Amino acid sequence: MRLDQFHVITIPSHKKRLIIYDEESAANGINIYLYEMLPKIYAEWQKDPSIVSEIPYEEWTTKELVMVSAECLQYYRKNVLTGQPEQIRILMQKAGISEGKIREFFQLYTKDLFSEFE
Repeated sequence: MRLDQFHVITIPSHKKRLIIYDEESAANGINIYLYEMLPKIYAEWQKDPSIVSEIPYEEWTTKELVMVSAECLQYYRKNVLTGQPEQIRILMQKAGISEGKIREFFQLYTKDLFSEFE
């Protein structure tokens, strides 16, 4: 599992933003996910690929970063730590740290976490 195997996509017309894990290539993973999980959107996407767009890592939300970090911990059998990213986020909020700084922290944390297992 690598960080570059995760993708956050948006489907603006359906007000959806989704995290996709792809064991192969980004285009293939998005294609398979839409085909299997969202067949109506897949049909629309085949006609107009612009209805789905990938969000750059730098623009992932704190929640998305926390979820991907937890997935990494779970994958590598660090189950005891799976809830830690969310707990860290909550404590940072309670300490009055701004959402922007929390997001910046989780961008660094997530990259660092994945680099440990590469």
